[in-house]
Amino acid sequence: MSNSDLTQSEADKLINMPKYHQNEQKRYIYPDIGEITIRLLSIDEKEEFLLDIWKGKIALKSKYQTRGRKVFVLIRLDLNG
Repeated sequence: MSNSDLTQSEADKLINMPKYHQNEQKRYIYPDIGEITIRLLSIDEKEEFLLDIWKGKIALKSKYQTRGRKVFVLIRLDLNG
C-alpha cells in the first residue's frame, strides 16, 4: 500500500468524524446547473473535508459526495444518475 492509499479503517474513521463548516455565516445557493464545493473541518481541525454538490443539465440528476484529504471520495450519492 502506498502513502496515497486509504485503508477501509481510515476511511471509516474519516466518515464518522464530526465535521463543521468553518464559516457558518456564509450561505450557499443550490445550483440550477453546475457544482459547488463546501469546505468542512474536523472538530480538532486536523482534517479537511470537501462536500461537493453537483446538479446536471438533465432534470433531477444530482450528485452529493464527501471527500477526505481532498482526493478520497468517502461517501457518494447519485440521484437519477
